[in-house]
Amino acid sequence: MATPFSKLWDDPFDLVHRDPLAAEQAASAAMAEAETPRDGAHASWVLGLALRESGRGPEAAATLEKALAAAARSADRELAARIATSLAYSIVSRGELDRAGRLLSEYEHDVTGLARGRLVMQRAVVSHRLLEFDRAAADYASALDEFVRADDDAAQARLRIDFGLLEVQRGNFLEARSQLTSAVEACSSSGQRAMEAVALHNLGFLEYTLDRIPLAIELFAQADAAYEDVSNSDGIALVAVDRAAALSSAGLIDDAAHAIEVAIELIDAAGNQADLADTLVRAASLMAAAGRRDDAVVAADRSRELYETQQRDNLQGLVDLLLLEIDDVADSSRLDRALDLASRFASTPPERDRALIVALECAIALDDRVIAAEVAQQLGTRRRWLSAMIRIRLDMARAKHADVGGDRSTARRLVSRALRDIQRDNALIGAIELRAHISARGTELARLGARYAIERRSPRELLQRLEAMHGFASVIPRRGGTTDDHGASMLAELRQVTDQMHSVAAMDGLGEQLNRRRVELETAVRERSHRMVASVAEAASIGDMIDRLGDRELIEFGSINDEVWAVRVRARRATMHRVGRVDDLDAIAEAIGFSLNRLNRARVSAASRAAASTALAELATELDEFLFRSLRLGGGPLVIVPGAEMNGLAWRVLPTLVNRAFTVAPSLATWASVSKRAPENSTSLFVAGPDLDGANVEVEQLSALAPDPVVLTGSDATAAETLQALSEVTVAHLACHGSYRSDNPLFSSLRLADGDLTVYDLERCSRLPRTVVLSACNVGQAALVGGGALLGMASALLQLGVSSVIAPLTPVNDERSVDLMVRLHTHLVAGAEPAEALARASIGPDGELDPTAAPFICFGS
Repeated sequence: MATPFSKLWDDPFDLVHRDPLAAEQAASAAMAEAETPRDGAHASWVLGLALRESGRGPEAAATLEKALAAAARSADRELAARIATSLAYSIVSRGELDRAGRLLSEYEHDVTGLARGRLVMQRAVVSHRLLEFDRAAADYASALDEFVRADDDAAQARLRIDFGLLEVQRGNFLEARSQLTSAVEACSSSGQRAMEAVALHNLGFLEYTLDRIPLAIELFAQADAAYEDVSNSDGIALVAVDRAAALSSAGLIDDAAHAIEVAIELIDAAGNQADLADTLVRAASLMAAAGRRDDAVVAADRSRELYETQQRDNLQGLVDLLLLEIDDVADSSRLDRALDLASRFASTPPERDRALIVALECAIALDDRVIAAEVAQQLGTRRRWLSAMIRIRLDMARAKHADVGGDRSTARRLVSRALRDIQRDNALIGAIELRAHISARGTELARLGARYAIERRSPRELLQRLEAMHGFASVIPRRGGTTDDHGASMLAELRQVTDQMHSVAAMDGLGEQLNRRRVELETAVRERSHRMVASVAEAASIGDMIDRLGDRELIEFGSINDEVWAVRVRARRATMHRVGRVDDLDAIAEAIGFSLNRLNRARVSAASRAAASTALAELATELDEFLFRSLRLGGGPLVIVPGAEMNGLAWRVLPTLVNRAFTVAPSLATWASVSKRAPENSTSLFVAGPDLDGANVEVEQLSALAPDPVVLTGSDATAAETLQALSEVTVAHLACHGSYRSDNPLFSSLRLADGDLTVYDLERCSRLPRTVVLSACNVGQAALVGGGALLGMASALLQLGVSSVIAPLTPVNDERSVDLMVRLHTHLVAGAEPAEALARASIGPDGELDPTAAPFICFGS
């Protein structure tokens, strides 16, 4: 005898939302025992709901079609209406919006109360998909009233999820947060994991829209986990789409393009044609941002075909808008198209704003000041609601508009405000990689502002703009140690995998398998790092940073309009100098690097060494004249902030700097943050990595110079022991093989007894030493990302709070470097500051620059 359906299915939604797999099993059993068409229809309905909740869209829709047919045969209009409501939801996903609307209209008057609320809610979803936001909002509100009267918490939670997303798209962010937060809390407390996944996903979308990228990525990760718990592959794919958009916004364009291509494959395979059309539009936008214009047009054309098939004619405008943005020709035709699209999207603010920003840019390029002024004013009233990227484009366009009109004062004010906003937003980013890439947002504005500063002959203003061009590089305020055990275990496994790869032949099947696992782990480690949020710290003013220089002299370089400029600060007085052409600098710097590499090769003839030495001296003199002839440097300690074109320059070889104490910093802000007095009681750590000739000898000699040192050699020199010791000492010296990763410099590593120690390991330390010496080859190298930010081990250590990092830019001779390191630590133990200690150690017994010392730089303070 079958269990009475009145008991088993009093509220099928509750069971489905709590445990879709259990609901599927129960519904299948009930179908087998059903004694009437009505009972069969009811069981099929619940089975369809369970299949849909598990992400099996096509199978769910087919099951619900059968359920509706069975309900119609049983002449139960109310049950048919409830099934039709569920079926409408499913066929919306495959793009049949017109049929969904007809179904809902056909059965609207056959239900009351809670069932009617569900039907009206589904009608709101259809309107929502069609971008008919006002109609959707009215139906959501009506349905919510029904759910509140019925005291159905689960139905309220589901509605708040969709209603919250609608409010995000309408720009009502406070209301959206209220709806979505309530939904997450309700789903979590009631154990409705499937709905909780959707609520977390939409809350992440809100944070992305508000440009809170780390929070968005964290919520997307939580949504992923929830979708996995209920085996919803469709949900996972849709999260991947929004994660791709967040990565693109943060400057990780290539990662974003790859992520969305994977998502398209998953959505296409699942048969969710409505989601596929929407995703293709977003994919085209990301492809265009990555410079893949042809791929973007193909994706846009495919989405247009899908919208036509789905009879979503009003969404054709999304494709038109995308193609408008891809088209970079500023003519009157494009301006007219932009204004027309802005009118067509009058009820959907995000799309309207995108069209208006193109119209503004076109009007400025065409010198149509009337239209430019009208559009600028319209967008200006909405500035606080604009996405970060649109806001930056607006400020840039308005500044150019003021500039063209001769209003330099307004242009400068707009640039200053925009750069302050960008710096404030960047300060919330806790991940080193994300900070570096996201800094690209301010590069064009900073260059425009630098041009204004040069025209005004304002050195301090130029210094501010150069700081922005260097990516607002600064120390990331630490929140203390992490208890992320899963992150620690991933890094430990990555270390194990890379260690195994050193001893496995590349052609082995095992080697290929290990490499795949390495890539998986590195992707997971990066993604986990991206979720880090920084503590908010008030940024120091330019005046405060200059005051902190004291008797030091600052030279900060940057390139504006293909010319190298410098700001010199001495005795708190700033001056600005035109240095020369960027092309001239590039050629000399590249030749110096080549000569230095020849000098430090282990096996090189005396004749070759002499030739390289002569060439290096000539090139260094030429570059010294290029950089410093107009600066008239004093004789005190020097802080150098290089321009982007000077990345990797061996500063020590320049005649002006050979005998001088100087430091190289990513920015004045970084230098000001890490320049602090040395502690009275200094403790030291010395680590010798494996397979490095002379490492043990080096550590033995160095440790004899320091009182009570911590020494790690052989099997004791593990990552865990090293990381623990790093948090307890003030000076650390690591003599290890170094590896620089140009594809992701934060995976540059130091080889220890149990594998590679990367920047991601160091990111987890609650505390790091004041001074770190890295005698490994290449570890001072950095990649230039985001237009002006540096990404590498040395620059990362500074952002993590290390005051001084001494490391080489190129390969070094391991044997000859021992004497250099002994001289360096002798001066450090005697109390010399790191820059001074390196300057003294760099002069060999013959009173000349030791070629082994030439690649070594003191970064930081």
